Amino acid sequence: MRSSLIVASLFILMFAFGCGKQDAGPVVIPTSAGRGDSGRAILSVIPRHNGMNVDTATVYIKYNALNAPVNGYDDSMVCTLNAGNPLAKFDSLRNGNYYLYCTGHIIDTTGGLNKYVPLSGGTGYTVITQSTTPVTILLPVNQ
Repeated sequence: MRSSLIVASLFILMFAFGCGKQDAGPVVIPTSAGRGDSGRAILSVIPRHNGMNVDTATVYIKYNALNAPVNGYDDSMVCTLNAGNPLAKFDSLRNGNYYLYCTGHIIDTTGGLNKYVPLSGGTGYTVITQSTTPVTILLPVNQ
């Protein structure tokens, strides 16, 4: 009886946590390089396309880089709405170089159709001061 309960519990756990949609975004390889408890800088990233908000955006960050990496990103964040803008906030950053990359989409209503248009784009940024006032970056993304 007890072993049946354990087997049933394991089966339920495997079913509940074993299946899920895989993220098709860039690879994220966690690291502490370029950030840590000693950093105080904050980057507030707002993805934009031709002055429009980018829906369901995810922003990726690579520490110690100004160009797109070949070996993945160090961290990522799904944007949340803040004052009507999609926002990803990265804090505890030290002075240095960061590459920011975004994937997301907009809804194109041209011709009366609601069509999802995938977008992506990135830019390098250098943190030069340890102010606790967030620096806002309007991250341009394109088709």
